Amino acid sequence: MPMTAKGAAHLVLILFLGGLAACGPNSQFNAARKLEKKGKYERAWEAYQLFAAKHPKHELAPEALFRAGWLVEKQLKDCFMAQSFYDRVTAYYPQSEPWARAASLQKNNCPDYFPLMAGYHWTEVDSDTKGKNARIEISCEPYGPSTKGLPSDAGALVRVYYAGDKKSYDTRTLFKKTDSELLEFKSDTDPRSKTVLRWPFTIGTTWKTKSDNRIFIYEIVSVNVRVSVAAGEFDGCLEVKSTIEGIPGAATVEYYAPGVGRVLTAVRTERVEKRVTELASYKVAEFPEIRSGDGKP
Repeated sequence: MPMTAKGAAHLVLILFLGGLAACGPNSQFNAARKLEKKGKYERAWEAYQLFAAKHPKHELAPEALFRAGWLVEKQLKDCFMAQSFYDRVTAYYPQSEPWARAASLQKNNCPDYFPLMAGYHWTEVDSDTKGKNARIEISCEPYGPSTKGLPSDAGALVRVYYAGDKKSYDTRTLFKKTDSELLEFKSDTDPRSKTVLRWPFTIGTTWKTKSDNRIFIYEIVSVNVRVSVAAGEFDGCLEVKSTIEGIPGAATVEYYAPGVGRVLTAVRTERVEKRVTELASYKVAEFPEIRSGDGKP
């Protein structure tokens, strides 16, 4: 029976890793990392699984399983399968830091509509002029205990506002993820928070949250919207509508793309939806950039 192209590729991968066996487990792991960095994600995913199966007691085994889950989440867009890898990390390697902590976080945040990872950057612009009138440069900075290069449950978003080419002002807002919600804090010293998102994400889910002495009512409208903005087209977006209790009129609608964050903000009335700001560019990680357990990048 003739071998399929996928079967042949899998055989080549097995032979490739087998050829590295004489060089030791570290070389096999680094071979998988190289495949990942080159964008050969399916082969890297298989290589990580083979490594973890062959070397379950090696110090790199939990990292291999985490990266396998990350690739499934980010590249194959399959959260159910990704969670199975994250579960194996937390169940079999609960003391493996930072991988057990990162796996626990991603297990509850897949898809991740609001990634908090130091070094991430977004540029939002006004939708009318695509940034000629207004622009916001947003950077994520670490906050609290976190590992550089890995997703975190807390982070500070620094926003720099521009009117044309002139800087107007900047703000720093803290965000923290719990097991069920994303909280927004105005400052390090203010314990009051606003619930921006709540999961699991189910259409029709609503919640109330207080901010500036007003009650905001949020509702998840959709979990699978395709949104086209200046930065490109995004599938599987989360649509969240918010209103202010006791104040009739327009609602604010925000769209979040998995693995990217907020891509569009609009104002909706009974008749029309008016775009306000949208994502123009962004920089996020395809894979975690952290030094591996063998000390090599």
